[in-house]
Amino acid sequence: MRDILEKLSAINKSDNIIMEGPKQDFKALFQNIEMNNEQRKDVKADFDWAYKTFQDDSGKPNGEQILWYMRYVRLALLGAKASASSDSSEEERQAYTKAYNKEFSRMNAKSMHEITDSQIRKAVSSRFKTNIEHFFSLDIDAINNAEFGWTVPENLIIKFQAAEDKWVENRRRLVEPDGDEDMIMSFKDGTAWFNLGRGSCDIEGQAMGHCGNAPSEKTGDKIVSLREIIKQKGKTFHKPLLTFILDGDNQLGEMKGFANKKPAQEYHDHIVALLKHPSINGIKGGGHDPANNFSISDLDPDVRDELLADKPELRGITEAIREQGVTPERLEQLYIKMREENIAPYNFKQLDKSSTNVHQSIMIEDFKDVADFVRDKFHYDHPVKKLIEVIDDPEKLGEMGDFDANDVSDEYYAKMIEYLPSYYQDKIFSAAGGTDDPQRAFWRLERQGHNYHKLMVDAFEKAFRLGQDEDEIVKELKKRVIAYIERTSLNPMNVKVIIESYDGEVMLTTDVDTLLNAVESTTGEYGEEFYGEEFYGDLFLIQSNGWGYQEEHPSYSEMFGKYASYHGEDEQLTIDDDGEKDAYLHELKNRTATIDMAAALDYFEKEFKMTESKIADKQLKQLIKNIN
Repeated sequence: MRDILEKLSAINKSDNIIMEGPKQDFKALFQNIEMNNEQRKDVKADFDWAYKTFQDDSGKPNGEQILWYMRYVRLALLGAKASASSDSSEEERQAYTKAYNKEFSRMNAKSMHEITDSQIRKAVSSRFKTNIEHFFSLDIDAINNAEFGWTVPENLIIKFQAAEDKWVENRRRLVEPDGDEDMIMSFKDGTAWFNLGRGSCDIEGQAMGHCGNAPSEKTGDKIVSLREIIKQKGKTFHKPLLTFILDGDNQLGEMKGFANKKPAQEYHDHIVALLKHPSINGIKGGGHDPANNFSISDLDPDVRDELLADKPELRGITEAIREQGVTPERLEQLYIKMREENIAPYNFKQLDKSSTNVHQSIMIEDFKDVADFVRDKFHYDHPVKKLIEVIDDPEKLGEMGDFDANDVSDEYYAKMIEYLPSYYQDKIFSAAGGTDDPQRAFWRLERQGHNYHKLMVDAFEKAFRLGQDEDEIVKELKKRVIAYIERTSLNPMNVKVIIESYDGEVMLTTDVDTLLNAVESTTGEYGEEFYGEEFYGDLFLIQSNGWGYQEEHPSYSEMFGKYASYHGEDEQLTIDDDGEKDAYLHELKNRTATIDMAAALDYFEKEFKMTESKIADKQLKQLIKNIN
């Protein structure tokens, strides 16, 4: 971390830094954030990347541009610290949440309220870095010396794309061959495919209005260029028309036309001829703006079918599965592709190996029990996690305060008087001034502070304690946890949870079609969203947290309602929830810890020391016990 701060300090002293305050420098961005080794490593990598990438025409680091980027790195780090559940205390998380909200509000105001969570994720994504590297590799003054100010990442990309488009319009298209080109094949229209013998080429890039593969070159890469051969005044020139990248395994990656546009239909015959050449083993795609790569699906159906029949290895794995069905071998290839795109689930198991249908279920992860699933997939402050804490340690229910029988509705005491044998009723009515109305009698005894009132309250207190069965509470809590999971949508929405039982295995499943959509959507601008007929998914969350993670969640009351009963009406009398804090636990506790009226009557009798069968008629007593 020290070398980062030293670099930051050095830049701070340079002439081109735009300060946020008179005494503030880059060090202040991170010096108050406690970071683990992994976070320090990530921040260092982000700064090193910015230091290397954001340079002016003279090759000096552009402090204003670096500061712009490191603000987003800091904001993303504060967000991560605020949501971390394993290496921070609740007090630390609250402090980081406060810091995040403050910085977010400040930057949002500066950027005309255009900053969103999506913009923050884009700024620190590998895809954004790839795009920035691409733009800065073009050596365009309007990009190299751009003032970033408080521009949000998306608008910055739009601004750079406009600068690139203008630059492209002014580029000369003709190049002089240098003699290192190897002609692969030629055509009657005066064009030919050339292997340039190198993985990047500035001349190709300048003529074609793209980066010439300079920032993305990998070991073994070769540029394959379709060029028109032009004779002028006795000299031979080449006019590049298409630029393809061939990797060390002879797989075609990026395949673009002029200015990174998708190759026009007029070149399809030339492309098909190249694909049939024995030097081409397949198509992998990728690179900058991969949606603009040539795709087999761009060809006319008859031409495509003939090509794939002649060379089936050109068929993409998603296309192969959609057209030819699911096989274990193709699923294995799909899983490899998902790993390459960083969207692979932890497990990958075909539940019905006899099926070839793309809508069949695939197990993408399994867990030993419900608690294991919730801890892994639900956000750290999710209310269900608190329910599980109580299931693991039922004594935590006692932390919510003691039951007070004085808060029980008067009508319950009136019912108690109604259910008592006449012997007790006579004594109660007499003590209450002769009234024969149970509720009025109770009110009078309460105002008098009569001992009969105390006996009834004590009886309810003891009956409630009897009903507060730990096993029953845990049983009800487990039902509620399962019900909550079943009512909560995961990412993507059609990921399904199969629960054997609370203590049994839990499986996450989805269908093959969803996996295919996810893979195909990684060719989008940022790969954040993908769609299907009945679902929505966020690829960023999948890359960050895995399949089925629940980031946003409704509250317990939104899911069930304050006094909701998921398992039907409860015939026993229950204590109403009178607390706002941990309301869901109060509601569950009071629904399971019920007042047993028969027990309350028994306790009342015992207090009168009148438990002999000659006083309490057996038949009436049995009827009372059957009330519940």
